[in-house]
Amino acid sequence: MSWITETPWPGVILLIGIAAVCLLLGLRQKLRIAGVCLFLAALLYVVEGAIVTPAEMLDEPLEALRQGFVADSEDQVLAQISPAAPEVRELAKQGLQRVRVSPLLHIQDVRVTPSADGRAAEVLFRANGPLTDRQSNMLRQAATRWKTEWRQEDGNWKLFRVQRLHPITGEEVGVLSAQ
Repeated sequence: MSWITETPWPGVILLIGIAAVCLLLGLRQKLRIAGVCLFLAALLYVVEGAIVTPAEMLDEPLEALRQGFVADSEDQVLAQISPAAPEVRELAKQGLQRVRVSPLLHIQDVRVTPSADGRAAEVLFRANGPLTDRQSNMLRQAATRWKTEWRQEDGNWKLFRVQRLHPITGEEVGVLSAQ
């Protein structure tokens, strides 16, 4: 992915900087260049807002899934998981029964790889933060890494497959393992 489709700010700041220099120099030719730069900066901002990358499309459902776990809401969590993935739905239910997720849990290092047809995507991310074991009521800091597959169903992205990876080695570990 190109930085220009993720954020307009580097280009906008560069163009505004060029316009500022041109305005400070104050020559007639430089004023035209300043005007063009300001127009291009505005155009870049508008165009970038219209471009939705796969990563941006999956931000919302991924955050909704996190919020469902934080809210301890089985309905909210299951709303983000495909009905065609009963094993993932069951894992989510078991996870909710085992741990309480803190609002301090955050998702970072999100990498999205869309399929060729754009109807599925692989999402790799880290989820780090405090979890409380429901059985022992012990709080622990979790550093986790995940490989997930999302599919579009009726215009909405739904979680279809999930793998938990070791945070350092990247090897697969059990989704609900204590590691």
